[in-house]
Amino acid sequence: MALHETDTVVLGLGAMGSAALYHLALRGVPALGIEQFRLGHDRGSTHGPSRVFRPFYTNPLYVQMARTAQAQWQELERRTQTPLLRLCGQLVIAQPDNAKFQESLKALQESREDHDVLTRDQVARQFPMMQLPAGSVACWVPRAGFLEPTYALSILVAEARKAGADAWEEQTVTGLNPRDGRLEITTPDHRILCRRLICTGGSWTASLLPDLQLALKVTRQQKFHFRSSDVADLHPDQVPVYTDYDLNYYGFPVWRGILNVADDNWGDFTDPNEVDRSPDAETKARLQDWVEALFPNRGWQHVHTETCLYTNTPDDDFIIDRHPEVPNVIIGAGLSGHGFKFTPLLGELLVQLALGETPGLDIRALGLQPERNLTLKN
Repeated sequence: MALHETDTVVLGLGAMGSAALYHLALRGVPALGIEQFRLGHDRGSTHGPSRVFRPFYTNPLYVQMARTAQAQWQELERRTQTPLLRLCGQLVIAQPDNAKFQESLKALQESREDHDVLTRDQVARQFPMMQLPAGSVACWVPRAGFLEPTYALSILVAEARKAGADAWEEQTVTGLNPRDGRLEITTPDHRILCRRLICTGGSWTASLLPDLQLALKVTRQQKFHFRSSDVADLHPDQVPVYTDYDLNYYGFPVWRGILNVADDNWGDFTDPNEVDRSPDAETKARLQDWVEALFPNRGWQHVHTETCLYTNTPDDDFIIDRHPEVPNVIIGAGLSGHGFKFTPLLGELLVQLALGETPGLDIRALGLQPERNLTLKN
C-alpha cells in the first residue's frame, strides 16, 4: 500500500470539498482531495444543468452569505474568464398570507437587498409569458439567477490542480483514525497521513464520522426536464428562475433546450448507496401540471429525470464546525438542498477553520452546539 503525506486532505469533492481544495491551493497549502466516485459523478447532490442562486431567505445570515458568495463566484469568473453565474433574477410566487414569504420579505428589507413586491397584474406586464395562480402576489429579486453545478465544480477542481493540489478519484475511504497528532486515512490503494482533514462527504458524512452519530436524513430528490417547440420567449434574458412558495416547487428558464423544474419538499428517505433512480410518476405528473399552468399552451413533453440527494439537518441549517473531540477534523455537511449557491464561500470558511483562523463571517449558528440537536447522542 503506497504511503502519501500531505498537509491537508479534503474528503469528498462535491460542492464544499471542491471549493475547499481550491482555496487551500490558492493559499499554497499542500492539499489532497479524495473522491469515492469519478469526478463530476451523478451519484450525489451536485450535478446536472442548473441550481438556483438566490438571496431570498427568512434568515438574514443566508442573505449575507449569498451576497458574499456572489462576489466570489464573480471573482472565479474573472480568474478563469468563464461565465458561471447567470443573474436572470428570481420571481417568488405566493398567496399574500404565506408566512414564509412574508418572513423572507422582512429579511430582505433588513438586509437592504434589492426587491420589489408585484401584484399578479404587474407580473403579467413584466413577464407576459407567465400565468400566476389566482390571488397570488410575487417578489422580484433582480440579483438572483442560476449556476451549472457540474461545470462549476470541474472549474474549481481544475483551478485547484493548476495551483498545485492533488485530486484523486475512485478512492473509497476504508479507515480514518488519529495517529500521534496527525490523521491516517486508508483507501484500498493508499495510506495517507495528514495534519488536517476537511470532511465534506455529503450524504456519506454520517458513515465517515460514525462516532458523532450525526442526525442527517438523506432524501431522494428528482428534477424533471421538459421540452417544447415553442420556447423562443423562455430563455434567461426573458424569464427568471421562479419559485412557488405555496407548493414549494421551483424552476428555471429554458437553458440548453431544457426547462428544468423540481419539487423542493423532502423526498423519500434513502440510503445513499441504494438510491432508486427511476422517475417518480406522481411527482412528474404534478410538476408537469404546474409547468403547463405557469407557461400554458406550450405542449410540454417530459424528456429526462435527474435524481440527486439532499442531506438534511433537523433545522435545515448547515453544519460548519470542528469535530468536538478531534479538532484537526473540520466538518462541512448538511446542506439540506439549498447549499450549492454558497459553494466558494463555504469552501473558504472551511479552510479558515482548518488553518486556525477566525472565519470571515459569524457562522457560530452553523456549529454543532447541543441545542441544535444535530447528533443522535443528544
